[in-house]
Amino acid sequence: MANVISPRMKTMNSLNEVSVQLPGQTEPDILTPDMLPLLHRIVERIRDSGEATLRSGRKFGVEHLADLTKAITTLDPSTPHAGATHLPRTVSKTYRDFLAFHRKNPSVYDYMVERARQAVALGRETYGLPCIFELARWESGIVKQKIRLTDDYELNNNYKAYYARLIMQQEPDLFGFFGVREEVKSTASADMGWDVAAYSAVRKQKSEDKKTKRKRPTMKKKPSQSVTLQVEDVKSHG
Repeated sequence: MANVISPRMKTMNSLNEVSVQLPGQTEPDILTPDMLPLLHRIVERIRDSGEATLRSGRKFGVEHLADLTKAITTLDPSTPHAGATHLPRTVSKTYRDFLAFHRKNPSVYDYMVERARQAVALGRETYGLPCIFELARWESGIVKQKIRLTDDYELNNNYKAYYARLIMQQEPDLFGFFGVREEVKSTASADMGWDVAAYSAVRKQKSEDKKTKRKRPTMKKKPSQSVTLQVEDVKSHG
């Protein structure tokens, strides 16, 4: 399978720029560090009222939040992902709780990414986040070496869908690795502005690649060879 770049986004390190392909745009937007103040204003306006409109008439909505936030954190690593105190009024309480948990317990995210990449190194092209989630629960509750939860936090099963999407949004090499609901109206997808179309395309490609690997060339059977005994041969052994 061809290398898959993170959906709608490509970082150009040599130019310190970010190329973002936002939904509905035919050409990617090239964002640079000097545009950070504008990006912050757009994101804050979306979080306050659900949308932002530029003087040019171009509109941004909740569905753009994930890409814009990723662009900001790429251009300015000091900006914490999911660290905003204001979110769109339309997002669920579970998502708000998840963001609060993630901000205070980043080691959970790091541990899951580490385990996911370990699975990739062992030959897995896809895997279920719930399995890794339970490993994180064991690590945080029993071993307590790589994960130490703060303020008596506990891993909530409702966070699985958000962790799966967040990891795939943040880690280009893991995009499409976890299986998630592909319905646009799922709560987690709506909360995070999840790109269902890009995800579905990658998962479909992975599935086709898997089927191709399973197909093995059929071996042609050699025609059976019959042996005809001559009368003389029979007599000679009689």
